[in-house]
Amino acid sequence: MMEEYKYTSRAQLIASLESSRKHIEKLELIEQEQYRALQSLRESEEKYRILLDQSSDPIFSFGPRGRYRYVNQAFADGVGLEIEQIIGKTVWHLFSKKEADRRFRMVRSVFEFKEAKVEEERVPTPEGDLFFLTTAKPIFDDNGNVNLAICISKDITERKQLEDDLQKSSTH
Repeated sequence: MMEEYKYTSRAQLIASLESSRKHIEKLELIEQEQYRALQSLRESEEKYRILLDQSSDPIFSFGPRGRYRYVNQAFADGVGLEIEQIIGKTVWHLFSKKEADRRFRMVRSVFEFKEAKVEEERVPTPEGDLFFLTTAKPIFDDNGNVNLAICISKDITERKQLEDDLQKSSTH
């Protein structure tokens, strides 16, 4: 290795070292910028995760084959499981085949037609029926393909009960 330097002038060697030093400084600046951007992204992600996780409305997302990619605490509470018990499972792991097929029909449509869909759902429980207005929205990748469907369900049980009461009172 020393043999290579005997043909290089001292000025060329100093210029090469100076160039290398400047390049290292640029790389360090880039690294600092990337670190700041990553920190900012983490903080932003944390804020959104808190918003989603603290929502009283069930929020969940599916991959194309009906596998849960995300669920918030409201969703987990609604199905009586821990979040970790749901992520990675399919809708058919959580519900009967009939119920899972019914629930996933809307999501399948979002993947197929690449459009948001809104449906009202009745969820039978031992304490009585619950009603939800569920919106499923496609999330696209860089190629325009739907790679995720995010769903938000709003509990409209009270409104449905008021509508039923109103309807019953108007027929009497």
